[in-house]
Amino acid sequence: MPAGEDPDSLIRKSGSDAFRERVESAEDFFDFQIKRNLSAAESKTTAGRVAFARKMSQFMSVVPDLVVRDTLISRLAIRLTIPRETLQQMVHLS
Repeated sequence: MPAGEDPDSLIRKSGSDAFRERVESAEDFFDFQIKRNLSAAESKTTAGRVAFARKMSQFMSVVPDLVVRDTLISRLAIRLTIPRETLQQMVHLS
């Protein structure tokens, strides 16, 4: 949302099509979390990457679609340079 706007004010100002376009082009939750919460310092240490993996595994564990969950696990494992199987176990234990 633009600064100072909420869904209602954006729809009133720009119309429902503009709002729908923003929603459809919005970054997904997991990409947003990674960009927002994975600091440069955190990503450089093993302990930091593991701590972030634990935090994200809690989110991923509630994703009901197995294909989506599996894709998220793969993407995060690559991003954090940790074994995919290890992250998968974290998710299943969360």
